[in-house]
Amino acid sequence: MNIQATHVEQQRGRSWMPYFHAGFSGGAVLGSGTGALLAWLGVGLVQLPVLAVVAAVAGVLGAVRFVRESVGQEQDDPSPAGGERPVRRGVTRLEILIGLVCLAAALAEGSANDWLALLLVDVQGAPEAFGALALTAFNLTMTIGRLVGGPTIDRFGRAVVVRAGGVLAATGILVVTLVPSTSLALVGGLLWGLGVSTIFPAAMSAAGEVPGRGNRAITVVSTIAYGAFLFGAPTIGLLAELVGLDRALFLVVGFLLVMAVLAPVMRDQRVRS
Repeated sequence: MNIQATHVEQQRGRSWMPYFHAGFSGGAVLGSGTGALLAWLGVGLVQLPVLAVVAAVAGVLGAVRFVRESVGQEQDDPSPAGGERPVRRGVTRLEILIGLVCLAAALAEGSANDWLALLLVDVQGAPEAFGALALTAFNLTMTIGRLVGGPTIDRFGRAVVVRAGGVLAATGILVVTLVPSTSLALVGGLLWGLGVSTIFPAAMSAAGEVPGRGNRAITVVSTIAYGAFLFGAPTIGLLAELVGLDRALFLVVGFLLVMAVLAPVMRDQRVRS
């Protein structure tokens, strides 16, 4: 999805990546809502193979209309002279820095999905229904934030959006963890989702513009980012055993602040003097 979205985005000349990730978030909301409804109706696990078949068919039909690529060439990589830039071998410093930005975003998103409801219910004593509501609100905000993320990036630039998003998400986490109020916790969850929503897709766009790398940079950045899903949950879980879940989430705040500092690496590589 990220590689194809990069080609579409560069052909269009606009920030379309957040729209594709909004589809991803919308699918998460639809999937969880469908599962809840079927569970309430008493339907067994038969829905899992049915939905798997639907997803497989949809994926094949979508891939038929993919933008064609030239295998072995990075023709999507812009060159200031208008000619083709030779493919660069090895991982570049810029890819690593963009990957760290993307890792922080993935950590913030994953930690909300893993721990937000548990934090509100088990630590702050909120009703279980409220914890589910807060998590649903987070994912809805992620979807909405990605729908408006494209025009926002086009107007203010990736670096500004990433820096503001990191600060906003960090503020939301601090509100959830430090303020003993369920109402403010819901607001904090919304800020958390809104702040982090556009950062991951923005990082994918920035990776696709790394000079001389193209698709290869996207695979490197996404691999670094998905590492957050491997170490994020167990690390926060271990810290929660030591200092409590609310304090353990300060780790995510630290990564978000580092991301805000690294925001300049997200600037549009297509704009050259």
